[in-house]
Formats: sequence, structure tokens, C-alpha cells
Amino acid sequence: MQWIAYKGLQNFGFDELAKQVKTNWTTANLKVYANTGKMTEKYDVFNKDGEASGGEYPNQDGFGWTNGVFLALTD
Repeated sequence: MQWIAYKGLQNFGFDELAKQVKTNWTTANLKVYANTGKMTEKYDVFNKDGEASGGEYPNQDGFGWTNGVFLALTD
């Protein structure tokens, strides 16, 4: 969803908002990694620590799509 939002905003010329979405989400990834030593499936950009909670099931460690989107956004 983050990738779709980021690319969609770029495609329609909302470059600053796309950059903010990217920055908020990658910063949450980095905070969780710094605190736990792992990448996870979900992040909460409004939580000061970046950690997500809730949902249908517990947050998963090392989730593939998350890792791929993080790498694409930071490349």
C-alpha cells in the first residue's frame, strides 16, 4: 500500500506529499529496526517508536514485501 500511494502521488505530480509518505514510512522502519534488530510486516507512522499493533494477527518478523518496498524506497 505504501508503494502504491507513493507512486500514485508521484504520477499525479504530488511529489512533496509522495516524499512525505516515503519519509514517514521508512523512518518508522528504521526506528523499529534500531529498537528490535528486525524488520517487521506492519508499521505505525503515528507511533513515536514506529511499532504497529492490532490487526487480524500479530505483527510478523522479516516480511518479504516490507523488505522489498523499503529497499525500493531507499534505493
